[in-house]
Amino acid sequence: LIAGRYAILREIGRGGMGAVYEAANCVTEVRSALKVILPEVNATTDQERRFIREVKVGALLQHRNLVSAYDAGKDGDWLFMVMELLRGESLADRLARCGRLSLSKSVRILVPCMRGMARAHEAGIIHRDLKPANLFLCEPEDDSQEEQPKVLDFGVLASGGLPGVDTWVSSRGLVLGTPPYMCMEQLRGDPATPQFDIHAFGVLLYQ
Repeated sequence: LIAGRYAILREIGRGGMGAVYEAANCVTEVRSALKVILPEVNATTDQERRFIREVKVGALLQHRNLVSAYDAGKDGDWLFMVMELLRGESLADRLARCGRLSLSKSVRILVPCMRGMARAHEAGIIHRDLKPANLFLCEPEDDSQEEQPKVLDFGVLASGGLPGVDTWVSSRGLVLGTPPYMCMEQLRGDPATPQFDIHAFGVLLYQ
């Protein structure tokens, strides 16, 4: 039980720093995804700061193609955030399962994600780590709808001043992201610009 109200039901996934669980609110019974930094990681102050910034961005940037966040906090050694629970698969899993997609299908997946990131860019938010694992294809709610793509994981974002989110810019020379999807300026550690994400979308479309 996290924060006295989120009951962990099952593990969804795990990475080097944290894990994501399906959880249920003990009062409303609404299910959500609960992301935590594992206590054994001994997160630094900067890592905790990035974690909280990710929650704020998810709460303030309301867009159907960006994952939403609802709550965050610390329970003992557990730093956690609560996000919408998504059903479906990542683009990375889709590519592994199906191989290269058609151009029309690729466009139907990527253009909605571009719209979501356009909203983020308007608010001064640069993702900096767009890749197949961070694009999620949500299952349609009924037969009349298509799957809904969403951008996930703003953990290494750069902020230009979204209200409620502290302005934070990487020091020159600090490289954050996934190299195959990064432009030369990002690899050099230059200050973040929307072109970082635009370049990554070009690589994704090619892939």
